[in-house]
Amino acid sequence: MNFLKLQIDHFLESKSRNPDSWLIHCANQPNLRDAIAFAALAENHLGKRHPHQYRRQKTALEKFAGLLLGQSDGISKAESFHELLNIVGDCKVPDIGSLTFYDTATRIGAYLKIFPEKIYLHTGTRLGAEKLLGRKIKTATLERYELPAVFQNPRISCADIEDILCHMNKVPAEVKNGGGNIVGAKKTIR
Repeated sequence: MNFLKLQIDHFLESKSRNPDSWLIHCANQPNLRDAIAFAALAENHLGKRHPHQYRRQKTALEKFAGLLLGQSDGISKAESFHELLNIVGDCKVPDIGSLTFYDTATRIGAYLKIFPEKIYLHTGTRLGAEKLLGRKIKTATLERYELPAVFQNPRISCADIEDILCHMNKVPAEVKNGGGNIVGAKKTIR
């Protein structure tokens, strides 16, 4: 079994044991305004801030939430994740960047049942994808078909792939040419 398959299997197992409570919390809100507020504040049902946003200033997240709430009508009319992400990204606030935009759009999208149809590349995901593919990537997104066959599994969503690629950025060895082989200092792991 190659390294990528092991990574994906581990991710899916972990996801089933520990579902994203921030995503679930937003999806289960009684109305869009509450979903937007919790998504922007990055808070789950326990009031805990998501680890991706724990360094963001609370005042910045509150200002971001206020701007997004002002876009409720546009958000409610979004027909694709890309459109939703553009609306979220237009609510620029100092200390809020592309990862928070993506995470917030994903949480609001969970409420609206609008999910990423491509793999969106913020810094960590881009580095993981570049490591996997063995080349620099200059686009903002990747299509699923651009990735190795193991990512074509319909059980894996584009959001899952984003998460997996982000974690691959942290793998200490190098992924060689997308073949699923990790080249370590002493031997190749297949």
